[in-house]
Amino acid sequence: MKNILLILLLSWSLGLFSQEKKYWEEGLLNWSDFQKPTISHDPVSSFEYRLNYKAQYTKIDDTRLNRYMADAYMIKTSSSIEEENRTWQYLKYYQLVFNLLEIERRALQEDLYLTRARYASQVVQEHRIRLKNTLEDLAQDTDKGNHVAALYLWENKIAALLEHYAPVQTLPALRKSHFAYGLVLGLGSSIYTGSVNDYFSPGILINFGFNISYKDFTFFAILMAGNNKVVQDYKKWEDWHIGGVAMADLSIGYPIFDGPKHKLTPFIGYGFSEFSRTDVKNEENNLRMIDPNWLIGLAFDYKLIKTIDTYRIKQYKETLLRFRLSMIKTDFSPDLQGYTLNFTIGFGNLGTLVKIPRKK
Repeated sequence: MKNILLILLLSWSLGLFSQEKKYWEEGLLNWSDFQKPTISHDPVSSFEYRLNYKAQYTKIDDTRLNRYMADAYMIKTSSSIEEENRTWQYLKYYQLVFNLLEIERRALQEDLYLTRARYASQVVQEHRIRLKNTLEDLAQDTDKGNHVAALYLWENKIAALLEHYAPVQTLPALRKSHFAYGLVLGLGSSIYTGSVNDYFSPGILINFGFNISYKDFTFFAILMAGNNKVVQDYKKWEDWHIGGVAMADLSIGYPIFDGPKHKLTPFIGYGFSEFSRTDVKNEENNLRMIDPNWLIGLAFDYKLIKTIDTYRIKQYKETLLRFRLSMIKTDFSPDLQGYTLNFTIGFGNLGTLVKIPRKK
């Protein structure tokens, strides 16, 4: 008995995984798509299908799309029709059924874009019920394909609906928020001019940046930290001692170019430069110089990846490399002045919340 149950379970499993599917994009139906053999106690015909969804990552053009994808197909191995009923009316009728399945899949795709993840299963069930009701109306109006005039009326109606709903391989329309946000982490170097260059070597810096955008304006908050060396004695700063460097600034920028892959943004702001040296053995020997001043600069973004995420937080993201050049006046004392040129290369993510409007 156990062996028989095992064989039945195995046969059922093989049948489940051996289902042969047909998707709407593969072309019009033909009689070879109805692969289930008919026997005397079966109905005259059957058209089996599935309407579901799954999480999917795909790439369309130059944009990554994370979404719940509506999935619909005919199950060929479970669909059948008797030989004597294989007429052009029946084939047209089942083609209309197949077209309605595709329309419902496209409508479901739009609703999945608008739906929060936890409601996705509920939305799919609603579309299954709606499709079932529509197919019942089609069967009743056309007498399951026997009423030719009604078939043509439904054919025109369905053709208009197919044109109304966009195919799956298109990016959803987005309504972006006016606000955007981002983080950038990178490395860079500072080069000094004037008398500052006479006493201190260029600094190696770690760069951390945060920016908020409103429409086309971007507000940058930058923090850089690293070290440099004293190249000759300056007051209590002794030759070849390693000191700390810290720089921070707040600035506002407006892009002069923003293309699909590149963005160029000049900015102006206010920041400070700090040189310091810490003596852990004797705090009295700690040294610190700080100077606030205006700065100008230029940020160049190279957009590596664009991503639309629709099944978690609905947002548009850009992963980028940022090249940033800034110049700030350094005026520590009358005999220690110049300009500091900061150049950094950073890797970052910028994002903005989006809404996906319902298609009219």
